[in-house]
Amino acid sequence: MTTAGKAYCWGSNNQGRLGDGTTTDRTIPTLVSGEYTWASVDGGVSHTCGVTTAGEAYCWGNNANGKLGDGTTTNRSVPVKVGGDW
Repeated sequence: MTTAGKAYCWGSNNQGRLGDGTTTDRTIPTLVSGEYTWASVDGGVSHTCGVTTAGEAYCWGNNANGKLGDGTTTNRSVPVKVGGDW
């Protein structure tokens, strides 16, 4: 869910898929970490991705097989830029 450019997630937080910097399950909407202004956010089964109003893509959560696109297979509990900084 996005509200005024802020993203909120809730539910199961396995592998950090809510993006709040923890793996704690949340029963209410919880702000996604970072100072991003989101244009859209979409959740998958075990990860979440979003696009900022600047057109940059970020993902977080389960990173099996490199699905977050950051060049690693490390799970992330906060948004990481797709394509990394390499």
